[in-house]
Amino acid sequence: MLTTSEVGPVIAIGTALTTAGALATLATGYRAAQHYITYKTNQAAIAALAKAIVTHDATVAKQEPPDAKVVHLSGAHTRRLT
Repeated sequence: MLTTSEVGPVIAIGTALTTAGALATLATGYRAAQHYITYKTNQAAIAALAKAIVTHDATVAKQEPPDAKVVHLSGAHTRRLT
């Protein structure tokens, strides 16, 4: 038959290890949740940025270009520019 003095330390060690394992599991789950939330937030921000870029590009494409003036350079102007 086992006595209390023989079983007590085993129960205490088992309880301590179980508690440590449960706390480690909670900490790991918390970190995983933080990473998941960060990932989803970043994913939403990237999607919003892509949508803004597409909208901006469409707006720019609809605009008429300003009237361009054609300037013919003479030989003297060409030499100064090069």
